[in-house]
Amino acid sequence: MIFNKIATTLILISALPRLLIALPQNLDTFYDFENVSGEGAEFIIGEYPNSIRVIGFTLEEVPSPTLAHSGTRSLVLAAGVEGKILFAHGVNQLQFYAAESSGGGRIELRDRNFETLSPNGLVIGLPTTISPDGNPQFQSFVAYSGDFLDASDLNFTNGITEIKVINVNGVFALDDLGFTFVDGPPNNTVYEDFEKRANNPVFADPTDFTLGQSPISANFTGGFAGTSGRESFNHTFPPIRFIPEEFVSGGSWIVSNDNPGTITFETPAAQVQFYAAVVVEGEGEIKVFDTNDNLLTSTTDNSTKY
Repeated sequence: MIFNKIATTLILISALPRLLIALPQNLDTFYDFENVSGEGAEFIIGEYPNSIRVIGFTLEEVPSPTLAHSGTRSLVLAAGVEGKILFAHGVNQLQFYAAESSGGGRIELRDRNFETLSPNGLVIGLPTTISPDGNPQFQSFVAYSGDFLDASDLNFTNGITEIKVINVNGVFALDDLGFTFVDGPPNNTVYEDFEKRANNPVFADPTDFTLGQSPISANFTGGFAGTSGRESFNHTFPPIRFIPEEFVSGGSWIVSNDNPGTITFETPAAQVQFYAAVVVEGEGEIKVFDTNDNLLTSTTDNSTKY
């Protein structure tokens, strides 16, 4: 496998997380919503890559002190309105305070395709207060602890990318949001886990395709994007799942036998991260070239599993 023209951050397959035990304000990124602004049906808070995209909410002085945890401002949803908070990259640890004045509401955490749900990422029925005087409950989630057998996390190896709020009957408020990104590949400018799904236009031609958008893109040739049938060739989870009218399985970019696979980057990259495996230990070589086709480094140190 040959890497041509190292390019702006291209990230391929998901990574293990870093776990923190903390309250929201002690995580890597924290918003208390007191000194930020946002207007309209959709707005951005913060600076990329730590920004959040807010849809459906209003950012306002709350109508009751029970709907703010710190200060007097929160993200608010009126009765019957659905709201979303989208993250620039996959989040591993997520914490916030949330209340619904009637005790209703539903929170759903979703992965990078906005489809997968986990029982541990659902909150049905919320407290009516997040005032610090009421010893409020705070919502705390871990996308992936590093152990598939850990029943307390979400098993989202790509991280959490969306908070969705529905079924609001009274007034919903979210305050003091903190999060930490997944370490490794998902936490980069361009990321792909090669998940196989029907009618995915990116892999319409699985042997010649481009990831990213110009000028931050990379063209893949010589291999194919798909499912190998080997669980050891899939790093992201789950390997196989069914969603309505669509079969979904974990995938990877596969280079077979002695055929060279080439990834050509459009623009020089600052960082490239991925997982690689071979059938027979010691076989296969990865080479990295600069923009003048000078060999920068190479390796045959590839595992037989991710």
